[in-house]
Amino acid sequence: MGFDLVSLVLALLILGFLIAIHELGHMLVAKRAGMRVLRFSVGFGPALWKRTYGETTYQIAAVPFGGFVEIVGMNPLEEQEDPDDPRLYENKSVWARAAVILAGPLTNYIFAFLFAGIVYMSLGTAVRASAEDMAHPLRIEDVVKGGAADKAGLLVGDQVTHVDGYPIKNLNTYYMLLEAHREGYRYEPDEAKRAALRAFKVKVRRAGEDLEVTHRLLDDRKVDEDLALKALPKGAGVL
Repeated sequence: MGFDLVSLVLALLILGFLIAIHELGHMLVAKRAGMRVLRFSVGFGPALWKRTYGETTYQIAAVPFGGFVEIVGMNPLEEQEDPDDPRLYENKSVWARAAVILAGPLTNYIFAFLFAGIVYMSLGTAVRASAEDMAHPLRIEDVVKGGAADKAGLLVGDQVTHVDGYPIKNLNTYYMLLEAHREGYRYEPDEAKRAALRAFKVKVRRAGEDLEVTHRLLDDRKVDEDLALKALPKGAGVL
């Protein structure tokens, strides 16, 4: 695998943005708690842009991989002109200081939740592109010799119409039903019910006649591989 400089830089920029969001959480709660915040920086190093509003300087620095917030009294090595200043971080209550510390990661969680919601509402969820293009029923174009479908008795030309009684409208429906069956087989605690889930009932149309074949899961270690239909390149059928 080659070294991808663009991906590395992009990953660092995203990490820097997340750190800046993290530090923003610290700053907002510190201000809310009445602490003095001297500086909020996106990035490190020399400032490329900065503005001071009230007592806080906001800046964008030359190295964009991260950021920091400067809260007066938070650094134990920092000497203070007035150690009794009630606005120092160290002079605030335990609850206020704890809130400032927790605000960073909490802000990251809130941002992740909101960002995921925006992506979901704007882009939706991923689906198999070929699934909706395949009309019901699914016609089998090839069967791997010795494979699960071959052992189940499926033949080239068979049209898959139902799985366990459920109609198959497209390949995506097939995958959803198969996955539900697998999950039930994996996690069903009752042995009798689990044994019943070991078999699939696959209804096919062969030469104008409706037939039903039974396929059994061959091995616990190969549950994911059993009877898995795959779209062929031109969308002509399934393998």
